[in-house]
Amino acid sequence: MAQRALWEAARLAASGTSVRVFAPTGEDLAAMGTNLFDASRRGTVFATAVRTTTSLLTSEDQRAGRRDVTGVA
Repeated sequence: MAQRALWEAARLAASGTSVRVFAPTGEDLAAMGTNLFDASRRGTVFATAVRTTTSLLTSEDQRAGRRDVTGVA
């Protein structure tokens, strides 16, 4: 699955489309745990993903000189 996603991202980028690829951070993986079917972790996983993704987007936007990431689709 990951190879296919990377292939698709590369294909889009080659066509001139701006592409951002997101992958779980170490913190996200720790929140998920070893049993990916453990539904009791859903809330923690979601909250962690929102926090780590927001942090990533904010730090990227600061490096690029962007001021606001709200409303990004």
